[in-house]
Amino acid sequence: MRHWAKYLTWHYWNVKIKKMRWKRYKPKTHYAWSGAVFSGNSAITVMRDEEMHDFPAVRDCQSPDQSKNFSYDLYGVDGKKRSIAFTAKKSPPLKLIHLQNALCVRHVGVFTSDEKLLPASYAKNSHGVLDNGPEPMRLHPNIIKEVEQWGTEEAERPCFHLDCDFAGAYGHFVTEIVPRLWAYPPGDTLPGVTAFSPEHTYIGAMVRPFGMLDIRHFKRAIFCRELYWASTANTLGRIPHPEAVAVWDRISKQYGSKQATPEKIFFSRRYFAIGRRPFKQEKEVEALFRSLGFHIVYPEVLPFAEQIRLIRKSRLIAGTYGSAMHNTVFSANKPRVFVIAPTVNPDYPIIDCSAGRDFTYYLGNYEGREADVDTPHYTDVRWEISDWDDFGQSVRAWANE
Repeated sequence: MRHWAKYLTWHYWNVKIKKMRWKRYKPKTHYAWSGAVFSGNSAITVMRDEEMHDFPAVRDCQSPDQSKNFSYDLYGVDGKKRSIAFTAKKSPPLKLIHLQNALCVRHVGVFTSDEKLLPASYAKNSHGVLDNGPEPMRLHPNIIKEVEQWGTEEAERPCFHLDCDFAGAYGHFVTEIVPRLWAYPPGDTLPGVTAFSPEHTYIGAMVRPFGMLDIRHFKRAIFCRELYWASTANTLGRIPHPEAVAVWDRISKQYGSKQATPEKIFFSRRYFAIGRRPFKQEKEVEALFRSLGFHIVYPEVLPFAEQIRLIRKSRLIAGTYGSAMHNTVFSANKPRVFVIAPTVNPDYPIIDCSAGRDFTYYLGNYEGREADVDTPHYTDVRWEISDWDDFGQSVRAWANE
């Protein structure tokens, strides 16, 4: 009985403290923006692409690319190596626009002064950010609840928007948000602008080469009297725009080193705290690559600059499937890449192959099932390598090519 009493007491004060925090930090006004879209019943109006032409471009850049054909190697569960051919569409043109009286909702998107959701400022109908039901689209109830609890904050200065639906994940930040920095070409910046982004230690290091020193991390929705918004130079599923490659290279040069670094790198997820995509044989895989002369890297315990320094001149890069494998975009050479994964994520080979990097997938078993190139992409599954002897032979053959 005493245990129940302790639990109920703890639960009472835990709920009470949370309510006090919400009451303390929630502003009483939504400023000049009505916020009617957060009523829970109002449908979201997504601005049509042609309406984007009504906003004059501060800067723009056309896409010189065309759709291209690529291929990568795949080791399936049958142990056989196959060449997988695919076609990637060209990247869309880029545009930097200046908005008045806009609202930035964390991990959702940008709403204009007439309360329309800006195209390409959010992931269309994906990941539960927007309900996947028929039109009209509505904000997910969790997003509505969050904004109602935390309220709206007004920015004091002009802002630059750095956010996406999964901005808190390193891989999404590198591939979706960082490419927006094409809007800051060398020697030319947007003066007096505050950048709003999620809170992570690596963000400051990434944006520093672009002269962005005023960076603020937000939890609430941000009302901006002046907002600069740039389309991303890397649209997932398409060939990265040359401006995205230039952005990644600019960051790489900032943290490159003339000191000797390992030619062979293996990225391990053994110390990944959250434990997503648990891989049973991480230690054994590390030992195999270590025996082949690979330097084992635990990205979770290294500063961002150190990761770039290690990877920039590497000749062979391998690792288990995760955000760290997107660090290949910062390599100065054209290394050969080997990813061990439960299923195929098509974004890896598109980004790497389009940059001239040789790419190889090795698929394991996820939750007792065998994956193949056409298996739906799963992000959170338990997986393992079923045939250890075949795996060892495949890795040695790849490393010695």
